Amino acid sequence: MNLTLHIVKKDLRALRWPILLWILVIVTKLGIGVAMLTADGTEGPEWFLRLDMFAKLMAGIECVCFVFMAALIHEDLLVGTTAFWMTRPISGGRLLRAKLLSIGLVFWVIPVLVSLPWWQGCGYGLREIAWAAAETVALQAIFVLVGLLWAVITDGYARFLMWALLMVIAIPSIGGLIAPHFTKTNAVVTPEVGTSRMFVIVALAVAGIAAVVAHQFLTRRFWRSIAIIGTTVGLIIMTALWWPWDLQIAAKWHAYGESRVEANWPTTIAPAGLTLTLGNADLARAPGARADKPAQLRVNYRVEGLPGSQALVPYVANFSLGWPDGTAEKGWSWVRPEQSLSRLITYRVLNQTPAEKWAHDDSLATQHIPAATATHLAASPATYTLKVRYGVMEVESATSVPLQSGVRTRNGFLGERLAHVEKVGDQLEVTLVRHSPSLFINTLLGLQNFVFGAGQPMTRHFPQYLLVNHAHDFSDRGTQLWTHSSRIGTVDIDWQTVAYHATKKPSGGRPTLEAINALNEAELVRVTLREQMSFAYEFKTDALSAEFPKP
Repeated sequence: MNLTLHIVKKDLRALRWPILLWILVIVTKLGIGVAMLTADGTEGPEWFLRLDMFAKLMAGIECVCFVFMAALIHEDLLVGTTAFWMTRPISGGRLLRAKLLSIGLVFWVIPVLVSLPWWQGCGYGLREIAWAAAETVALQAIFVLVGLLWAVITDGYARFLMWALLMVIAIPSIGGLIAPHFTKTNAVVTPEVGTSRMFVIVALAVAGIAAVVAHQFLTRRFWRSIAIIGTTVGLIIMTALWWPWDLQIAAKWHAYGESRVEANWPTTIAPAGLTLTLGNADLARAPGARADKPAQLRVNYRVEGLPGSQALVPYVANFSLGWPDGTAEKGWSWVRPEQSLSRLITYRVLNQTPAEKWAHDDSLATQHIPAATATHLAASPATYTLKVRYGVMEVESATSVPLQSGVRTRNGFLGERLAHVEKVGDQLEVTLVRHSPSLFINTLLGLQNFVFGAGQPMTRHFPQYLLVNHAHDFSDRGTQLWTHSSRIGTVDIDWQTVAYHATKKPSGGRPTLEAINALNEAELVRVTLREQMSFAYEFKTDALSAEFPKP
């Protein structure tokens, strides 16, 4: 063990300057994120875009860690017979353990430790930090594997870079050779088999790299290692061309998604007095779309009886269609948000008393269905089920915000700051800087939830800002002038500039004295919402009819 640690210390000493440079690159990237979050908002879009490009450049430089991999491995060459370590009582297995420990420290532990203050400063909890660290390690592992593959079979940077460049050229070239094969043979690969092929290809690539690395450390048989690489490439090509089996990966993923449906759909019934009624439906295609392209099934429904102090917000929905002949179709639906939330916020900021219950809200559920299903539905009615998860929302607070740059506010791991406020003519321009987690696991689960209707998607519940003019009984949600998002260290940073008016905007577009005066007497109001409860509702009909509009 002491000899293994001695090798690790020797590697770290030899690479101390490249490692420090790499740490500096990571710190610079995160420092750009700090600059974005703390800027006063007067810099403008060009400044933000320049910083975003610089951050992407730093991230790209960070990804060249596979070059450091060559430096680390080449400290004790595995090619040739002149390496110093071979004259010492060091086995290939011990050297492999030492190199793996060095790799773990340099490429996994250091980036996580350097990024930890950034994650904590952005309000990450233990879950978010754990997933952010796992994502960082996984991303670094991709480049580590590529670097390891070529570092163990080369004896210098020139050959290492040559083989790495050859791989970069070979991957799209092989893909270009495979694609014409399917065109010429008119081969049809089902999505299930295609998913299985991709899974097997990734597994073969990882296994092949691991085999080459272990074999070279333990035996130093160069040509045998080259043969392993060639065999792995051949197996990958054959898998991409001819793998015939479905490993049930898609089916297992679907089963897992459906299990989440049962676990996450709320069991609470709709509030008393609330009535949801299914309406008519129609079919539509994008302008100019061919008849064999998927169509939209648009189903109307109405919500009645919602208390005036509440609003109904649809989160996710799934649908199913069925015919007596056994034909069926199911998937997710996009449900247009009800108007009640907008009306509730407007009443609240204007200090008005809403009606006892909203008269009604007309809404729409849109489903994308295959062309054959649309044709079948146009020819004969089908049973239709639409299951929607709703949240019952209330206004938690509506507070006046000074028309000046404000302090940073945080709601858990979501943060925002009023960076800049400026009156320009008859409009108020407000720049908001917001940050939130941008984790791959959240994207994956959010996509799964949305596809399977298993729960609400990963939405970010930031407060809403309205400009309110009580003298004119007017409120404005603002018009977005520009927005941009940058992802730095698993954190999304959003810059958004919104223009508000205190009266209805003149049709001519030129400021008027009346509008400028109205702006001076208006106030900016921040509205935060709270979900009081959630429930699931299932719309059903045994005879849904829909047709394409007549030309």
